Amino acid sequence: MEVLQALTIYLGALQHTGESRPAWLLTGVLVRVAVSMKLHVDGVRSGPMSVFNIELRRKLWWQICLVDSRSEDRTVSKFKVWSDMFDTKIPTNIDDTIFDRETLEQPVSTAGWTDMTVFLIRCEVWSLSNQLRAFRSASNDLTACINERQEIFRKAQLSIEDTYLKHVNLNIPLHGFIQTMIRLFFTKINLILTAQQCSTQTSASGDSLFTQSLSIVEYIHSLQTNPTWSRWRWQIQGDQPPWAALTIVLHHLSLHARGPIFDRAWRSAQISLDSIPEAVQRDPQYQQLKALASKIRIIRSDQPQLEDTSPGILKSAFEDPPSKNDSDLIFPSEKASSSENVPGSTQQDPYLIPIEEFSNAFSTQDLSINMDWQAWDNIARDLDADFDFWDLGNI
Repeated sequence: MEVLQALTIYLGALQHTGESRPAWLLTGVLVRVAVSMKLHVDGVRSGPMSVFNIELRRKLWWQICLVDSRSEDRTVSKFKVWSDMFDTKIPTNIDDTIFDRETLEQPVSTAGWTDMTVFLIRCEVWSLSNQLRAFRSASNDLTACINERQEIFRKAQLSIEDTYLKHVNLNIPLHGFIQTMIRLFFTKINLILTAQQCSTQTSASGDSLFTQSLSIVEYIHSLQTNPTWSRWRWQIQGDQPPWAALTIVLHHLSLHARGPIFDRAWRSAQISLDSIPEAVQRDPQYQQLKALASKIRIIRSDQPQLEDTSPGILKSAFEDPPSKNDSDLIFPSEKASSSENVPGSTQQDPYLIPIEEFSNAFSTQDLSINMDWQAWDNIARDLDADFDFWDLGNI
């Protein structure tokens, strides 16, 4: 067990050091050794075993699933571990200090944040991704498939929110980092499902694609730049820029007039493009987006600046510090850091912009006019191709 634990830790770190190919090969060995030790069978069914060892085996098996989900070769994802391959239960949500080898009774999960919470959130995300992938392959009716996947997603999101995220304390930097990662994951999944709806030309509208994509762009920038989260940033190093989200944002900007919403999106898109590492700028997708940005810059220079009829709602998080009325509208990272170490401060749910504000702003602007459905079709296909690998790709 100790050797297997050491190999799991080693491969988990190796995936973040640029050695993803050997990590992928060795992960296959890791999984097969774990199966030979029957970690894929829950300890309660493996004969006489202490409560401590049952829980230890659960933690190790689920960590192996997480390592496996990040393994490199996307062309062979069907050979990854799937939820129907094992019955090992998810570990218990308890602090390590109250659980040791002398424990005789199975502990009860704590209703709150514990030493295990971050790990359990990752396990829940892994399970959700598996459910969505499995359902897609089992249905040939695209509309029914999308509806069912949306229902699966909504239930899982509510469960994760109620079980874990409602206990977040944004005065603690790690909590803010994890919450932003989960919000990013939720928004990405929602974007995939919305884009697929648009590709079938159903009732899904372009405003939802736009707002979700803008949220993704700004969440990622927060994760990359918030100084209080620097110690965990290595976990997202090497991830690809948000190509699909940037494409959607820029595509909207090329079709619509200036205004507070679009001005904010333009600032965020420019900042995101400027922050892409030089080595990645040789990617054809970057060149295409830069060309589109140049076109938008020309279009916007020919358009008059519209009066901001909703002051404070869409101020950029990169401009002057927000006023009191803007406190709920800045990026998640800045909200977390601005309230840090402030006794009695009230934490707000760090969504990009309050949903009702977006609804009001879009009520007088039809973003669906002149919709380029072929463009959305291409975006949906690109997103769906990446769907299998978003289970842990950004967590």
